[in-house]
Amino acid sequence: MRVAWGSVEFFKRLIRFALFVVLPTALVALIAMTVLYVVQVTGMARRIADLEQRVRTYEASQYTSPTGRLVLQRTRALQANAKLTLLLATGPDEDVDPPGDDAPDASPTPVDLPTPTPTPSPTPVPTDVPTPTPDADLTLLPDFRQTYPTFVATEGKVAYLTFDDGPSARTLEILDILDRYDVKACFFVINHTDPKYAEIMREVLRRGNAIGMHTATHNYTKIYASVEAYVKDLASNYQYILKATGVAPTVYRFAGGSTNSAANLFGARIRAEMARRGFRYYDWNSSSGDGNAANVDPVLLAKNVLSTARGKTRVVVLSHDSYNRTGTVAALPAIIEGLRAQGFRIELLTVNVRPVTFTIKGS
Repeated sequence: MRVAWGSVEFFKRLIRFALFVVLPTALVALIAMTVLYVVQVTGMARRIADLEQRVRTYEASQYTSPTGRLVLQRTRALQANAKLTLLLATGPDEDVDPPGDDAPDASPTPVDLPTPTPTPSPTPVPTDVPTPTPDADLTLLPDFRQTYPTFVATEGKVAYLTFDDGPSARTLEILDILDRYDVKACFFVINHTDPKYAEIMREVLRRGNAIGMHTATHNYTKIYASVEAYVKDLASNYQYILKATGVAPTVYRFAGGSTNSAANLFGARIRAEMARRGFRYYDWNSSSGDGNAANVDPVLLAKNVLSTARGKTRVVVLSHDSYNRTGTVAALPAIIEGLRAQGFRIELLTVNVRPVTFTIKGS
């Protein structure tokens, strides 16, 4: 039976609907949301407790090797992230200590940035954030620095050829091809014990090319163990180049690129520390793919470069200068001719060139 709008019976039915349908539904939804919230907060609290227990276990085990330090640092990072997530979920006034854990937080673990100089009104440091220690500050290798450069604007399509891991038995062959095409390139070198490579580096510079740092050892486990480890290794590479050529390098390239998985833990801090010292790093956005295997088909290497350069206006091309990269040498003429056919002019990569964003793996 229809009820007139605004009548007493209408309002009676409206009240019954609200009491027996709307209100129970809202209560069920509220209870479900509360249960879900409690489950999430409890799970996060247990996660924090588990991470803190793991940290204490690792510390008790005295993890002092580079790998052990990485494990401990990663666990502390997970712990700090979990606490931050829980703090955002519960609010700053909530008690977010893990249930059943009355022990105080473990002491902050030193990481690889200098401790900020105290000021008259220092900003409080959260207890779960590791306190920086002087691992790579001005007291570490104070002469390992340059005046930070400025960028030079470029117009049109520009390509920069770079070669990693030299010098090698292939370097002079590469130089001869570059000379034939009146092209210059930047060679990111590593340390070698054979003195003949010092003369090869001098020849690289005599022919108008450039040399950059690529670490002394190219040993991921060693160089990416900490900021200090990386800076010391690169400083050795710096001295190796300076002693051999008399020219101090100003650019460097991460072994594996700046965003490789081994560098993830300290990569940002390494970049900041090296920038503070006046050095600029260069990734690549075009690659021949010769880092994956030796003696790759030159046709494929050239095709890789030209396909990854297509559609760009500035490309930094990655290739490798190693004794077994004969395919790279054979592919170089086709790479140069192909880049020019795409409208690129090929220039020398120097510290005044604006870096590109790392997009192509291959080192």
